[in-house]
Order: sequence, then C-alpha cells, then structure tokens
Amino acid sequence: MDIKEFKKLNNLKEVLDSKGIKASFIAKSLEYNPNSVYNWIHQRSQPSLSTLAQISSLIGVPMTALIVNSPTSIEE
Repeated sequence: MDIKEFKKLNNLKEVLDSKGIKASFIAKSLEYNPNSVYNWIHQRSQPSLSTLAQISSLIGVPMTALIVNSPTSIEE
C-alpha cells in the first residue's frame, strides 16, 4: 500500500489520549493481547465492531466516536 493510500479507519488513539487511557488498560480489561491493541491504535489492523462496542462501553463513549467519518466522531 502506498503511503498516499493510507486511510485512517478508527479514532482509538485520539479518544484514548483525550481520556488519558493507556492501551495497556484496554488490553488488560478486555483480555486482549497488548500488541493487538497497539496495532489498532496505530492503524496496522482494525478491531471488529464487537470489539469496538466493548471498548466504547469500557471507556464510556459512544461507539461512533471510535469510528472515523461517523456522525459523532472526533474531528481530526
């Protein structure tokens, strides 16, 4: 994939940063491999919708806030 084609698909990094939440907290709380969470945050892979629902519930934000270009996503 050419760097120009890179498309950001989730807002995990922005949302977690704004709430002061570490990736390790997500990994431990939801029993995911920390490397998986790191990869989601850095757009190397994407969590499933059910995982996004778990994360949104855990950190108290609407699931749509975690998805880029959704009506209530955090502006870039």
